[in-house]
Amino acid sequence: MNKPKIAVTALGHYIYFDQFDGLHEELSKKADEFMAMFDRKLCDIWYTGYVDTVEGAFIAVRELEKQNADFLFVILTTYVPSSVAAPFAYYADIPQALVGIQPLDCLDYKNATTYMQFVNDDICAMPEVAGVYERLGRKIPPCIVASSSQKDYLQKEISGWQHAIAAKAAFKYANIGYLGHTYYPSCCTRYR
Repeated sequence: MNKPKIAVTALGHYIYFDQFDGLHEELSKKADEFMAMFDRKLCDIWYTGYVDTVEGAFIAVRELEKQNADFLFVILTTYVPSSVAAPFAYYADIPQALVGIQPLDCLDYKNATTYMQFVNDDICAMPEVAGVYERLGRKIPPCIVASSSQKDYLQKEISGWQHAIAAKAAFKYANIGYLGHTYYPSCCTRYR
């Protein structure tokens, strides 16, 4: 049996990165942390790279088509404009799930900074990105929402998704035959 191919993309917003040193690197690490939760014996992982512009999203979607992946996880690493998510919503003809895993359980509001807010905006982007799917006439994907401290929950959630994707992928190229009668015509009384 072939292992399923799971695609992962991490979305962000390029406009922040010239303003905050180290932010791009910190947000990019979220994809590595997410992909580390998968059992590589059960699946192959393909990563689009970090996508933070509309142009980058279109390039990633075209490459995704070539990969023939079975599923796509869309990681929201910070606030994501709907224009960056739209190509995945409209053109990626593949089952998907939205992922928002915030590093902190909650912000320390007395000491919060804009940088800290951007690092913890994962879930904040979820309604806008989900709305993109709906506005484009697509089904809103299931959402995985958690904080990094919920490791057991996340591992169980990812494992469940991985097994479901593998089960569906097992039938991707299956040839299924049928033996026997497909209908029982009323004229055939001898089989009654």
